[in-house]
Amino acid sequence: MMHLRPILAAACALLARVRDRRFLALGAIGSNLSLSQTFATTPGEINTFSFHLGSDGETPNALTARWNGSPVLALADQPETQGHDLIHGPAAAEYAVYSFTRVASGPTTTIQFDSRNDQGWWALDDVSVMLPEPSSLASSGAGILALAACAWHRRRRAK
Repeated sequence: MMHLRPILAAACALLARVRDRRFLALGAIGSNLSLSQTFATTPGEINTFSFHLGSDGETPNALTARWNGSPVLALADQPETQGHDLIHGPAAAEYAVYSFTRVASGPTTTIQFDSRNDQGWWALDDVSVMLPEPSSLASSGAGILALAACAWHRRRRAK
Protein backbone atom coordinates (compact mmCIF):
# COMPACT_ATOMS: atom_id res chain seq x y z
CA MET A 1 0.00 0.00 0.00
CA MET A 2 1.27 3.46 -0.87
CA HIS A 3 0.05 6.36 1.26
CA LEU A 4 -0.07 9.93 0.07
CA ARG A 5 2.49 11.98 1.98
CA PRO A 6 0.78 15.15 3.20
CA ILE A 7 1.98 18.29 1.44
CA LEU A 8 1.34 21.43 3.44
CA ALA A 9 0.52 24.70 1.67
CA ALA A 10 -0.55 28.13 2.89
CA ALA A 11 -4.22 27.21 2.76
CA CYS A 12 -4.02 23.86 4.56
CA ALA A 13 -2.83 22.68 7.95
CA LEU A 14 -2.17 19.26 9.41
CA LEU A 15 -4.60 18.79 12.30
CA ALA A 16 -6.05 15.36 13.17
CA ARG A 17 -6.46 11.91 11.59
CA VAL A 18 -9.20 9.23 11.57
CA ARG A 19 -7.30 6.85 13.85
CA ASP A 20 -4.76 9.07 15.55
CA ARG A 21 -6.62 12.41 15.49
CA ARG A 22 -4.69 13.94 12.56
CA PHE A 23 -6.07 14.88 9.14
CA LEU A 24 -5.29 17.37 6.40
CA ALA A 25 -7.47 20.49 6.61
CA LEU A 26 -8.00 21.95 3.14
CA GLY A 27 -9.39 25.49 3.17
CA ALA A 28 -8.23 27.55 0.20
CA ILE A 29 -10.05 30.88 -0.04
CA GLY A 30 -11.20 32.32 -3.37
CA SER A 31 -9.55 29.75 -5.62
CA ASN A 32 -8.59 26.09 -5.70
CA LEU A 33 -5.63 24.57 -3.88
CA SER A 34 -4.11 21.54 -5.63
CA LEU A 35 -2.44 18.71 -3.76
CA SER A 36 -0.94 15.85 -5.76
CA GLN A 37 1.42 12.90 -5.70
CA THR A 38 2.94 10.87 -8.52
CA PHE A 39 4.03 7.26 -8.00
CA ALA A 40 5.21 4.26 -10.04
CA THR A 41 2.58 1.97 -11.56
CA THR A 42 2.50 -0.87 -14.07
CA PRO A 43 0.44 -0.15 -17.20
CA GLY A 44 -2.69 -2.29 -17.34
CA GLU A 45 -2.74 -3.17 -13.63
CA ILE A 46 -5.79 -2.40 -11.52
CA ASN A 47 -5.32 -0.07 -8.53
CA THR A 48 -7.70 1.05 -5.78
CA PHE A 49 -7.61 4.75 -4.85
CA SER A 50 -9.40 5.57 -1.59
CA PHE A 51 -9.69 8.28 1.05
CA HIS A 52 -11.82 9.58 3.94
CA LEU A 53 -13.44 13.01 3.61
CA GLY A 54 -15.44 15.27 5.92
CA SER A 55 -16.92 18.75 5.55
CA ASP A 56 -17.61 21.50 8.06
CA GLY A 57 -20.60 22.55 5.94
CA GLU A 58 -19.40 26.11 5.32
CA THR A 59 -20.06 27.32 1.77
CA PRO A 60 -18.95 27.84 -0.86
CA ASN A 61 -16.96 24.62 -0.85
CA ALA A 62 -15.77 22.34 -3.65
CA LEU A 63 -13.48 19.34 -3.97
CA THR A 64 -12.43 17.30 -7.00
CA ALA A 65 -10.38 14.10 -6.73
CA ARG A 66 -8.47 13.13 -9.89
CA TRP A 67 -6.71 10.04 -11.22
CA ASN A 68 -4.19 11.06 -13.92
CA GLY A 69 -6.09 14.29 -14.49
CA SER A 70 -9.51 12.67 -14.89
CA PRO A 71 -12.07 13.46 -12.18
CA VAL A 72 -13.22 10.47 -10.12
CA LEU A 73 -15.23 12.61 -7.67
CA ALA A 74 -16.54 16.19 -7.80
CA LEU A 75 -18.37 17.70 -4.82
CA ALA A 76 -19.74 21.20 -4.24
CA ASP A 77 -21.46 22.93 -1.33
CA GLN A 78 -21.51 19.81 0.82
CA PRO A 79 -23.41 19.90 4.12
CA GLU A 80 -21.69 19.43 7.45
CA THR A 81 -20.40 15.94 8.20
CA GLN A 82 -22.28 14.62 11.24
CA GLY A 83 -20.29 14.73 14.46
CA HIS A 84 -18.07 17.53 13.13
CA ASP A 85 -16.53 20.04 15.51
CA LEU A 86 -14.25 22.96 14.73
CA ILE A 87 -11.28 21.65 16.73
CA HIS A 88 -11.29 17.91 16.00
CA GLY A 89 -13.01 17.71 12.61
CA PRO A 90 -15.47 14.90 11.85
CA ALA A 91 -15.96 12.08 14.31
CA ALA A 92 -13.97 9.10 12.99
CA ALA A 93 -17.09 7.06 12.23
CA GLU A 94 -18.69 9.91 10.31
CA TYR A 95 -16.15 10.45 7.52
CA ALA A 96 -17.41 9.60 4.06
CA VAL A 97 -15.19 6.89 2.60
CA TYR A 98 -14.61 7.04 -1.14
CA SER A 99 -12.98 4.24 -3.12
CA PHE A 100 -12.33 4.00 -6.85
CA THR A 101 -10.84 1.21 -8.95
CA ARG A 102 -8.74 2.41 -11.87
CA VAL A 103 -6.40 0.86 -14.43
CA ALA A 104 -2.90 2.31 -14.65
CA SER A 105 -2.27 3.69 -18.13
CA GLY A 106 1.47 4.30 -17.85
CA PRO A 107 4.60 3.77 -15.74
CA THR A 108 3.55 6.58 -13.38
CA THR A 109 0.20 7.74 -12.06
CA THR A 110 -0.76 11.01 -10.40
CA ILE A 111 -3.54 11.42 -7.89
CA GLN A 112 -4.68 14.96 -7.19
CA PHE A 113 -7.13 16.86 -5.00
CA ASP A 114 -8.36 20.31 -6.05
CA SER A 115 -10.21 21.97 -3.18
CA ARG A 116 -11.73 25.21 -2.01
CA ASN A 117 -13.61 26.14 1.15
CA ASP A 118 -13.94 29.91 1.58
CA GLN A 119 -15.38 29.91 5.11
CA GLY A 120 -13.99 26.69 6.59
CA TRP A 121 -12.18 23.49 5.57
CA TRP A 122 -12.44 19.96 4.27
CA ALA A 123 -11.00 17.16 6.43
CA LEU A 124 -9.02 14.75 4.20
CA ASP A 125 -7.56 11.57 5.66
CA ASP A 126 -6.23 8.08 4.99
CA VAL A 127 -5.49 8.65 1.30
CA SER A 128 -4.14 5.43 -0.17
CA VAL A 129 -3.57 3.63 -3.43
CA MET A 130 -3.56 -0.15 -3.21
CA LEU A 131 -1.06 -1.43 -5.73
CA PRO A 132 -1.66 -5.00 -6.92
CA GLU A 133 0.30 -7.77 -5.24
CA PRO A 134 2.29 -9.99 -7.55
CA SER A 135 -0.01 -12.85 -8.48
CA SER A 136 0.59 -16.09 -6.63
CA LEU A 137 0.97 -17.89 -9.96
CA ALA A 138 3.71 -15.49 -11.07
CA SER A 139 5.41 -15.79 -7.68
CA SER A 140 5.21 -19.58 -7.82
CA GLY A 141 6.57 -19.55 -11.36
CA ALA A 142 9.49 -17.37 -10.30
CA GLY A 143 10.21 -19.74 -7.40
CA ILE A 144 10.14 -22.80 -9.66
CA LEU A 145 12.48 -21.09 -12.14
CA ALA A 146 14.88 -20.20 -9.32
CA LEU A 147 14.91 -23.81 -8.06
CA ALA A 148 15.46 -25.12 -11.59
CA ALA A 149 18.35 -22.69 -12.09
CA CYS A 150 19.95 -23.84 -8.81
CA ALA A 151 19.60 -27.51 -9.78
CA TRP A 152 21.07 -26.84 -13.23
CA HIS A 153 23.99 -24.91 -11.69
CA ARG A 154 24.74 -27.74 -9.22
CA ARG A 155 24.72 -30.36 -11.98
CA ARG A 156 27.09 -28.24 -14.03
CA ARG A 157 29.49 -27.84 -11.12
CA ALA A 158 29.36 -31.59 -10.36
CA LYS A 159 30.59 -32.50 -13.86
